[in-house]
Amino acid sequence: MLTNYRDFMNEHAEKYPSVPMYIYRDPVTNERIEVFPSEFKDQVLALAAFILREGYEHKHLGIFSPNSYNYLLVRQALLCCGCTVVFLDIRMENEELVNLIFDSECSAFFTSADGEDRAKELSGAGEVPLLYMSKLPEYIETGKKLREEGKFLAEDVEIDPDAMAFLYYTSGTTGRNKGVMLSQRNYMFDKSMEYEQESYATGDTILVLPLTHVISETSHLVSLMSGHSLYINHNIRHLFDDIKNERPEFIAVVPLFVQSFMDQLWKSIRDAGKEEQIRKQIEENRSKGNVTLEEKREIFADELSIFGGRLYKIISAGAPIAPRLIEEFQDFGIDVLCGYGCTETSGCSAVNRYGHNRVGSSGWPLMGSEIKIDNPDKNGVGEICMKGDHVMLGYYHKEEETKETLRDGWFHSGDCGYFDKDNYLYVTGRIKNLIILSNGENVSPEEIERRIAKNPGVKEVQVYAENEDIVTDIYPDIDYLKSINIDDVDEYIKNYVFDLNESLADYKRINIVRVTKEPLEKTSSGKIKRK
Repeated sequence: MLTNYRDFMNEHAEKYPSVPMYIYRDPVTNERIEVFPSEFKDQVLALAAFILREGYEHKHLGIFSPNSYNYLLVRQALLCCGCTVVFLDIRMENEELVNLIFDSECSAFFTSADGEDRAKELSGAGEVPLLYMSKLPEYIETGKKLREEGKFLAEDVEIDPDAMAFLYYTSGTTGRNKGVMLSQRNYMFDKSMEYEQESYATGDTILVLPLTHVISETSHLVSLMSGHSLYINHNIRHLFDDIKNERPEFIAVVPLFVQSFMDQLWKSIRDAGKEEQIRKQIEENRSKGNVTLEEKREIFADELSIFGGRLYKIISAGAPIAPRLIEEFQDFGIDVLCGYGCTETSGCSAVNRYGHNRVGSSGWPLMGSEIKIDNPDKNGVGEICMKGDHVMLGYYHKEEETKETLRDGWFHSGDCGYFDKDNYLYVTGRIKNLIILSNGENVSPEEIERRIAKNPGVKEVQVYAENEDIVTDIYPDIDYLKSINIDDVDEYIKNYVFDLNESLADYKRINIVRVTKEPLEKTSSGKIKRK
């Protein structure tokens, strides 16, 4: 099994020389560019020679950039130099980023062209040197000349697969940042296991997940391991055009985009005057109960043409997704797969498989990933713990927190969950989010949120405690509610929640409903910040 990215790059160039590795559009000319494995390898090694000449071997270097081909090129070159890649999320505020740059002990960081002004502020007036992606052609040309002279060869750099290679700062739902240390072995093991089980494999992919997010590497590496091309979307405004033109079989996104895709699908159906016809067909398919996903895609081929006509699978990652959204896509023959994992476990530890997708669950554990339920209650619910070569090295500069989390080789996630009789994992919520009432009852806000989110008129929801009251904040889907002729949105939402109360245990019932006009506050990874 591969243990480092340099070996992976070499093997990939040998196995799939004629398959484009990356596809993207030049942000200036809009030219469609295909990069083949040998070309990518040559560019990486040349850039690595430049980095080595600058004295950054085995140093910590950051990347401050949105998704782009240059991002992947820089990251791969850093890994070939034995560097630790520090992910600087452009969505974070400057003050937070400055803290991360100094906490991570960055020797320098690369910045994209559109981030240079911010990068200069972040660098502390030059205290942390900047390297410019706008100058990559110059750096690569310099590196090529060095390699021709036999100098600064990345092949001569010793790569320790168990050393820290990635430093991810998790923002968390409470705003605390922790630097998660991952090795190249962590990543290669985790992705190899997913590839072996074809959980994410098969199909040309469009990657929309931020490259600063650990789960993006899952879609990235597994797609390449499967011998498919990866299209890099660098501008969300062009996403639907990219999808229609590239005709992917597989898209990796956060749940927010899954909802957006469904909204766009129904908009196109309404614009064509076919809503009643399509809803009738969906009901007919449901009543039969044996219509396959493939048959549904054939039935709705015209409607699905807005996704290019080949899409059959969406990976939703980074935050929880409403089960009813998964079911809506299944009505059209597209499987939305979600799994379970954390930054601390290199992304994924369990996942649903195409054709074996149990809605509401996080799927089966990956081969090589041990998962146990610690201290289960009478219903089998306890803390989810994981063990394996994909588990992090620890938290950077946080020995005590590392000891609390890693015990006897097991990573204690802080998440509650259980296995059903078929070994599907279900995540019920966070231990620290439990609402503990004065009568001694424990309430999982996530459980109630999932119940509320079943209504398609609910776009975002959060449940929390205020003194002894259970409160919910709801951001409604105005467009959907208008489409079903709801005039008083506040009244509709409140009535829905209070009707739902009748099916909840007394101590779980919601006392206060607040309907918001703005989306709920989120972390940089798109998760709703907990109150």
